[in-house]
Amino acid sequence: MSFDYLSDIFGKLRKKKTRFYDVERKAIELLKSFVDGSINSRDFAVAFDDVRVDFYKLVRINGEATIDEDTPLWMNSFFGFHFMDWYKFQQVKWYFEDHPEELTDERREKLDQLNSNGYDEKFMEICNTILKELK
Repeated sequence: MSFDYLSDIFGKLRKKKTRFYDVERKAIELLKSFVDGSINSRDFAVAFDDVRVDFYKLVRINGEATIDEDTPLWMNSFFGFHFMDWYKFQQVKWYFEDHPEELTDERREKLDQLNSNGYDEKFMEICNTILKELK
């Protein structure tokens, strides 16, 4: 068995439809919609988190997490290294949007610090890079 697929992050060597086909297509369409602005960040985050759950269900084979030649490695990396941090940041923002009365001076200062980390900008850059690599 060859392990060349481990270097094929974006699946350029995959020549067949795999068990991930539908979930990968959905992820790509959501990314495109998010990048072109046709879906807002909240709707994207919620829908993409659903994709994350579906992806990790497919990763499990016979109850074991399995990375094989069919696994879109870009998705695994994206969820683990980028999406979850951005998603957690979004949840903090949403909480204070929904509960502005709880945004005390101290909390506002912490939120401002979080905002200054550039999560949104960095995340959008990653999304653009992924879409470029998937072409």
